[in-house]
Amino acid sequence: MANASTPKPAPRCPAALPRPRARRAARPLAGAGALLLCAAAASGCLEFRRGESKTADKVVDTHQDLVRAPASDEGVVDLAATVLTVTAAPRCDMVEMEKVEQTTSYERKFDDDSVVPIAVLEVMSLVPMIAGVALLADSPKVYDNDPNQRDYNPTGKTAVVNAGAALLSVGAVVNIWPTVELIRSAVPEKDTTTTERQGEVLQRNVDCANRFTASGHYVTLRHAGGTISLGSTDGNGKLATDLKQVLPLSLFQSPNPPVSMGVWLDSQYLGDIGVAKVGMALLAQREEQDDLAWRAAEPEACAAGRTEPACAGVRRYLQGFPQGRHAAEATQLVNQLSVAPPPPPNGGVKIATDTTAPLLERAVAESQVASQKAMDAVWAKLEQDTKKAEQQAEKDAVTAGHTACLKTCRQVCAADGACRKSCEEQCP
Repeated sequence: MANASTPKPAPRCPAALPRPRARRAARPLAGAGALLLCAAAASGCLEFRRGESKTADKVVDTHQDLVRAPASDEGVVDLAATVLTVTAAPRCDMVEMEKVEQTTSYERKFDDDSVVPIAVLEVMSLVPMIAGVALLADSPKVYDNDPNQRDYNPTGKTAVVNAGAALLSVGAVVNIWPTVELIRSAVPEKDTTTTERQGEVLQRNVDCANRFTASGHYVTLRHAGGTISLGSTDGNGKLATDLKQVLPLSLFQSPNPPVSMGVWLDSQYLGDIGVAKVGMALLAQREEQDDLAWRAAEPEACAAGRTEPACAGVRRYLQGFPQGRHAAEATQLVNQLSVAPPPPPNGGVKIATDTTAPLLERAVAESQVASQKAMDAVWAKLEQDTKKAEQQAEKDAVTAGHTACLKTCRQVCAADGACRKSCEEQCP
């Protein structure tokens, strides 16, 4: 019929009813996430020891520069009178300087005290994680309200999900620290430094453009009888020396005195110089000292007095100049001391000289004192000259040895600054 009433549809359950259960299931997961973040923040506290290392070089920049080449240095010799001047001119090499980034990687090794705790925690974390994964995987088969189903669980599906999530979260939290440390141990530790080193030589033996000086070169004189050290070049690359102060007199008193000598700069021959004039100057100086010492010896007083006090100066002369120009005459005077003095004049009649005796004795005494002072002055000068020559020779020897050591360090270590510094500190 027309007025028959249309049946009303049955009321339906709201679609949002299952959502509260989903939110309850998500709460353990949110708590587990917070725990994971906290554990991650606490990780990375272990200290590792370094294992094997590997170094890799990377050239990041290059530029050209001049470096000293001491072996190529040139020398110039000049002899003015008896003064010898040797000037060393520095030479360089044009090289390619490289800016190198050096990276050294070190393996990370666990300390012995850390290996066991990490292994134990790693194994222990797997137990709750496996159990949690098993519960979550089996949760779709759990039914809340159908006791006739095979997998009926009176606690409900939500409880299984929550338990699985909790176990998984606990296992994950326990596993975070050992896992992070294992990952850290797999990442090598790196140190990066930037250094500059000498690369390929582009051009050899070029001018140094006044950037360097040729100091520290060892200068020697060589002749048939041996080698004489003169010292080393100074900060300006020069060495000036008076040959009369370094060449021994005995060299020119030999039967075959040298006429010339070779000048050497380290192992480089620079040329010959004439030394005949130097020898003549040394001989003339020696003769002058010989004559001066002979006059101070007062041979006339020795010949007249024939006594030891009167001939003391002659004896000193013989000691200082055994091969001197007046050695024969001095020897004859000393030998006469054992011969009786000649008789007085006037037929052996002794003339009384009582009034003049004191005056004569005073004159003799004063003359002997003057003679002694003169001889002392001569000997003092000779000793002073000898001492200066010995000190200069010793100083030159020490300087030459130090210079040779520094040169060897530079040649062996090349551009390695640390090697060169350590080597130079060992030089005497």
